[in-house]
Amino acid sequence: MTYAEKITKETLHLSPSRSAEETLRTVRLGGAFCFVEGLRVMVLGARASVAVVAAGVVTSLDGEVVLGTAEGTVALDSVRPEGSQTMAASAWWRGRYGAGTRIQWS
Repeated sequence: MTYAEKITKETLHLSPSRSAEETLRTVRLGGAFCFVEGLRVMVLGARASVAVVAAGVVTSLDGEVVLGTAEGTVALDSVRPEGSQTMAASAWWRGRYGAGTRIQWS
């Protein structure tokens, strides 16, 4: 028999120090989140991206919201910002930050 570690909140907290692959695996678990400007953002859907973004930076490039990780970049598909409903990541970004904005995430 094989036992898996218990999933904790810290397991689901996305970190810029992780690779894009680890980040995507965590998102697939469900309940993954990160902090953008101190606000908790649940990440409900994501995929690998070929964009080049520094680790710890979140921005919008070519219409997709991307997170820079230690090894690679992740494009966000759907998110649930703290105190809001589920929405497309691009709609969240346009409504909150606008094009060209680069912000640190943790």
